[in-house]
Amino acid sequence: MAGLKYRADIDGLRALAVIPVIIYHAGAAWLPGGFVGVDVFFVISGFLISKIILGEVERNSFSFIDFYKRRVNRIVPALLFMIVVVLLVFSVSGLPDQSVSVAKSAIAAIFSVSNFYFWGGSGYFSPSSDFMPLLHTWSLAVEEQFYLFFPVLVIILFRLKLNIRMVIAVGAIVMFVFGWWLSIKSPMFAYYMLPARAWELALGVALAVGVVPKSKNIILNETLTVLGTILIVLSFFYVRSDMVFPGVAALIPCAGAALIINSGGDSFVSKRLLSCKPIVYVGLISYSLYLWHWPILTFLRVVNASVHLDRSMIALGMIVTLVFSIISWRYIEVPFRRKDLGDLKKIVLLGGGVAVVGIVSFLVILGSGFPSRLGPHALKAVLAAKDIDPLRDECFGTKERGGCTFGDQSLAVSYIVVGDSHAAALRPAISASSLVEGERGTLYWMKACPLLDGSRRVDHSSQKECGSFKENVWKIIEGDRSIETVFLGGRWPYQVTGTLPESGGSLMTFMEDDITETHSKKENELVFMRSLRRTVDRLAGMGKKVVIIGSVPEAGFNVPESIAMARYFGRHDKARVRFKVSGDRASYSDKLIMNSLPKTTRFYPVLGAFCYEEWCEFEKNGTPLFYDSNHLSYFGALNFIAPVLSLENQKMLFELH
Repeated sequence: MAGLKYRADIDGLRALAVIPVIIYHAGAAWLPGGFVGVDVFFVISGFLISKIILGEVERNSFSFIDFYKRRVNRIVPALLFMIVVVLLVFSVSGLPDQSVSVAKSAIAAIFSVSNFYFWGGSGYFSPSSDFMPLLHTWSLAVEEQFYLFFPVLVIILFRLKLNIRMVIAVGAIVMFVFGWWLSIKSPMFAYYMLPARAWELALGVALAVGVVPKSKNIILNETLTVLGTILIVLSFFYVRSDMVFPGVAALIPCAGAALIINSGGDSFVSKRLLSCKPIVYVGLISYSLYLWHWPILTFLRVVNASVHLDRSMIALGMIVTLVFSIISWRYIEVPFRRKDLGDLKKIVLLGGGVAVVGIVSFLVILGSGFPSRLGPHALKAVLAAKDIDPLRDECFGTKERGGCTFGDQSLAVSYIVVGDSHAAALRPAISASSLVEGERGTLYWMKACPLLDGSRRVDHSSQKECGSFKENVWKIIEGDRSIETVFLGGRWPYQVTGTLPESGGSLMTFMEDDITETHSKKENELVFMRSLRRTVDRLAGMGKKVVIIGSVPEAGFNVPESIAMARYFGRHDKARVRFKVSGDRASYSDKLIMNSLPKTTRFYPVLGAFCYEEWCEFEKNGTPLFYDSNHLSYFGALNFIAPVLSLENQKMLFELH
């Protein structure tokens, strides 16, 4: 097996991968699949690393110590430098919770487990992730974990004298199928974790061992390289965050990268385009570009208290990214690869960097992010994140009521509020409104589980728990004659569309019922309408009054956090979003609900409490109305929804709309 020789076209391929990633992260909606550049990097890494390892093993010169020393010199210095800077900057500029999160993620990145850390948090495509400056280190963790086991696997294969080409080929196929299955069953896990990404690295390994021989036909080789380039570029525009990923969609850019790599650098595209000096230079500094672009964009978003940056801020971010990347490459990456720097000096420098990360992280976590540095207005917004109905936890599920009743405790429970976490957030508004004045009520709620009869969410992690919850609620309603009114609440836009703004439109899940034949967005709407009508009819058949509370707007960003960031940096912009962005989903869902219900059902739209003309507002007089990106705060429910529900003309709203 031939050893590794430098190929300028692979540096060009790195440039082709990193540029779309940066453009995508800068907020370019016209490049929805820019994030797949990371998948191209995985293929490149699998190819190059396996070339090195396999060549040395064949020559009987492989050393684990030398291998990991090279990996450390290649990856850790620039990474550590970036982490130290980010940690120091965000310890001062971030909100307390942000600072603590950055400190924890810094420790995770140092130990190459940041993919585990972020897997347990927000989704990669969520707006909240735009305020996580070390989020991008998840991909480095995946590669570093690959480096741990792959050399061992190679040694075992050689010692057992197995057919490496056959093992790698079969293994890559098996891992692809397994990764595809994981992407469907557990999308968050699949996105961040090595088991679902292993096939991408294995594809590069397969090229290195010659599973797919290079074509000797010049015309065919040229054609395949052009096809590979087209596949990569096409994926930037075709792949979207709401697709099952990684899976078949990730196969497009990975196959394109494989075709280019397998050309051996001899094609016109490889020699004349990918190997031209400007492109190669971008490829050479691509690692530093990747390291610095995300934290710089994140810092600008924090300072601007918005996930959306205007063109001037984006341009500034790109310039600063380029400057920091060149400095990092010239004065960190390159020197650490040279032998003349000396192992002892490298150990001292790296050890010092790790010590700084450890000490600063410990102090930030111990000090809870130092909230005393916030002014009263910013602190007020931060505290709104904890302004949650005190009965919320007490009323979860269908457990014993205990303290989960409200109103006149001398009376029997005459009404119940049922639904998901949005219904739970509406509870204070309903109990404080004139609709139930003097009555006693209770709440039953389950996450992502409104009372929709006969429907289920496909491949949802809590579907079984949701089914049990609904079954128990029906038994309670049927068995309690004192219950006269059932209030239904829910995050109706999610039920209608199967997507969440805070996940960036990713992780789409469809609903189905016994009538469903194929899953689609349109069928999801029909399932929603059918199941809601079944719920209303079933309750009416029991003699219960049915009241449905409409949708609240979805900010798509953490409202208290954004307001606090704005106040911290001396900005006093209103926390508002254009109706087209935030209110359209709620308005559309409300119309579907009204079209699904009989005239006897009372429907109370509440969108007007937040939205008017072109805007939806999420704070009043500096006080957040939501405790996160989509749930009403206790203050918001009592002061803005309860009065709306108490209006006399609300009884006619269903007919008027």
